[in-house]
Amino acid sequence: MGERVAIARAAQLLGIKRGDIQRLVHDGELEAFEGKVELEALTRRFPRLAFRGPNTVERARLIRAGAFARRVSQVVAPDTDTLENQLRRRNAELSVQKARAKAYYAIIDQLLCHLGEMSACEQGERLKLVEELNQWLLQRLPE
Repeated sequence: MGERVAIARAAQLLGIKRGDIQRLVHDGELEAFEGKVELEALTRRFPRLAFRGPNTVERARLIRAGAFARRVSQVVAPDTDTLENQLRRRNAELSVQKARAKAYYAIIDQLLCHLGEMSACEQGERLKLVEELNQWLLQRLPE
């Protein structure tokens, strides 16, 4: 299957009326699929009209690709200043989260030390509870 163009665009490229192409499709002289016709079939049917040279399809493809890239960069990609501001904000957020994580690890270390001290002094049910809690924490902490 070759390159397809909309019937309206094909008529524009050929310099004829859209109704002429639609009539050919209706009469079965030209195939169309979902409102599009193959460029190759058009060049066979209209060899002397507006298509000039074998590079027309490739040129159209390049123009389309360039237009899409420009559109994406205009709509999606923010400018450099915006990206720098976003990066600074993310770095600041990361620093805050690292500081929090460090503080939480310090608290957990202190808790483990305290539980160790309690297990040396306690007896009976409280000792069993302290040891269970200590094991529970150790199992869940990353190494």
